[in-house]
Amino acid sequence: METLQFNRNRQDIVRTDVVYTYERLKSDINELKMVYPFLEIGNIGRSVLGRTIPYVRIRIWSKRSFL
Repeated sequence: METLQFNRNRQDIVRTDVVYTYERLKSDINELKMVYPFLEIGNIGRSVLGRTIPYVRIRIWSKRSFL
């Protein structure tokens, strides 16, 4: 089984010391996707306010899982 290495020395992508808005959520999801290309992002629908509801799916598997 392969082990993923995460760079723990980089600045946090998702900041927790600020007011968290919908725009910041969308920005954080896109930045996470750039750093971790194995993430799948998309939308599962719309809220009652008409905003898209995003999802993030972690997709990690080895080549052996397809045999």
